[in-house]
Amino acid sequence: MRKPNNKWIFVLMFPLIISLVTINVEGTDEVTMFVDPPTIADKTLQAPSTFDVRINISTTEPVYSWQFNLSWDPSVLTVIGYVYGDFLGNPGDVNGNTTQLPTGDPAAGYVLIMESALEGYPGKTGSGWLFNLTFQVLDYGYTALDIDHELTYVTINNPFPPPPIYQVDPVKENGYFSNMIPGDICGDSSGSPPDGDVDWFDFGDFAAAYGSSIGQPNYNPLADLCGDSSGSPPDGDVDWFDFGDFASNYGTSV
Repeated sequence: MRKPNNKWIFVLMFPLIISLVTINVEGTDEVTMFVDPPTIADKTLQAPSTFDVRINISTTEPVYSWQFNLSWDPSVLTVIGYVYGDFLGNPGDVNGNTTQLPTGDPAAGYVLIMESALEGYPGKTGSGWLFNLTFQVLDYGYTALDIDHELTYVTINNPFPPPPIYQVDPVKENGYFSNMIPGDICGDSSGSPPDGDVDWFDFGDFAAAYGSSIGQPNYNPLADLCGDSSGSPPDGDVDWFDFGDFASNYGTSV
């Protein structure tokens, strides 16, 4: 029996080897990127107040580069400053271990941020902060701080030759900002923009949404004030707990 020609086996396998240089991996709970704090709800943060948000990571995989796309409502917020975290490098500068590239358009409501370890620098596991953003408040309102985007990912390196680069889609946990008074649902007519106080007009819109859940025609996210306890995150329905928060804020204004 003829022995296989190893040279031809390698030639036939080479395209497959090359295709493994970059491999996309679907979402995994071994890597999480998240906005910290997850919720900023503070009626005192009116224009031109500022506040900081961090993008953090928790991973059991050896991450050696990361990237995130963060978006928000540019009529409510803008970014006025940033600093890199210490997960791969030192805060604020390129320390010889990483390359860093911030881009995006804060006026349009997004930034694209990335950092990559240089050759020879090992991947890192554990938890840490990737990036700090300083936001300035432009107006009264609310917005998601959204990193759930296809351009948000990390890469991990397999140390065995040939060394493919695995692009991992992490678990992505968004944030939320509001400087509105809970219960400020409308202005001086039903359905009009919130006006900075909680009064009888707001009660009318709250009553219209009471008992509803996400997906129902009368559900109003501005009436979904909390979960199953006062001050907890909204849970997708308007019930007795939301009424308690509404009642506690009735008659207040910014």
